[in-house]
Amino acid sequence: MTLKRLNRFFSILTILAVPAAAADNLLTLQNAITIGQSQNPDHARIEAELRALTARTRLASAPASPVLGLESSGPDARTYTVSQSLGFPGKARAEVRTLEFETRKLAREMDALDQETAHSAKSAFYQLWLAGEKLRLDGQKRASFENILKIAQRRAVKETTTEVELLILETALEGVENERTDDESLKEKAVARLNLLLGRPVDSPLEIQAPPAPAYPFSIDLPRLRETLKAENPKLLAESAEIQAAGSRLKSARLSSLPDFTLTGGYITNPAFYTGKLAFTVPLYYPFSGREAIKAAGELAAARAARKLALERRLLTELEDKAAVLKALGLKLDRYNTKIIPLSERAFRVAMRNYEYGKIDFSTLKASADTWFNSMTEYAGLLAAYASGRADLELIAGAPLP
Repeated sequence: MTLKRLNRFFSILTILAVPAAAADNLLTLQNAITIGQSQNPDHARIEAELRALTARTRLASAPASPVLGLESSGPDARTYTVSQSLGFPGKARAEVRTLEFETRKLAREMDALDQETAHSAKSAFYQLWLAGEKLRLDGQKRASFENILKIAQRRAVKETTTEVELLILETALEGVENERTDDESLKEKAVARLNLLLGRPVDSPLEIQAPPAPAYPFSIDLPRLRETLKAENPKLLAESAEIQAAGSRLKSARLSSLPDFTLTGGYITNPAFYTGKLAFTVPLYYPFSGREAIKAAGELAAARAARKLALERRLLTELEDKAAVLKALGLKLDRYNTKIIPLSERAFRVAMRNYEYGKIDFSTLKASADTWFNSMTEYAGLLAAYASGRADLELIAGAPLP
């Protein structure tokens, strides 16, 4: 069991050992990532492949087993032999190096899988948080509209509110219920998605702890992120290991036409004497087959290098796109938090007072209420998108952002 797997195992034990009353049955973002990584079925596949490659590497590193022989040519004449195969120097090492590079590639694929699972967990977690925020705002909006309805009913007694305004208010309340129905459906889908990621039944109840709000706007150091991507992205590292493995296969193809040796020692009983011989075998290929094998291995190595270059360019393009989107989201969030929401809330509070004293009509009050609640809903959506955008950028760069 690797150190990374041990750390994850003890992390899960710690999570599961927390009493429900102490944890209030709330799932944290970090716990969701840890459990999601441990429950990913692809982990078992890659770990089994890593164990198989480790065993193959040990087998390839070990010398060939000696062969014992016994030959009888008469009642008292026996020949005892022991033979040891000796490959041409460098053949076995090339095969071992190929297996080592394949093991390194699988390890990098495991790292990439961990990062992709963490990215999926963050996305699902923030979608569930967004659904909860929308439901909270739906309740707040309904409470405000019910308060407006009470004011309107009081004004109706004084004949300062028309029947049409009351009907519009009741319609608005039903509209809030429709929004709540949509948001409850959104929460159900988010719970199912996160439960699947955690390896739980899709209909299991799930409550989360509000994730830490990401800092915005933050400075995106694109040159540093580009260098981080090239040096730490596990997919690029896996491609580099595959290129090295292809190089070792090319070397093996070149060495395959060289002879192998067999050293044999024997003892004959009648007459008693010792024998020894050194034999070698040279593979014979059909015309051009050996050259074609070398050519094929070389072309494969070149293809792997081209594939890595294409992947690097695609990731760099995605990095630029995601960074630009994230920067714009950060500026919008800052504007909503510092200006739009405070101004719209202030406008709604003033409109409520003025409506109660008959200084404005109902349409103005409703417009101010809609503006305030819509701005808070849009802010929550932008915050979830911003958190997901940061996760996208971390996945592409292959390392966490500051």
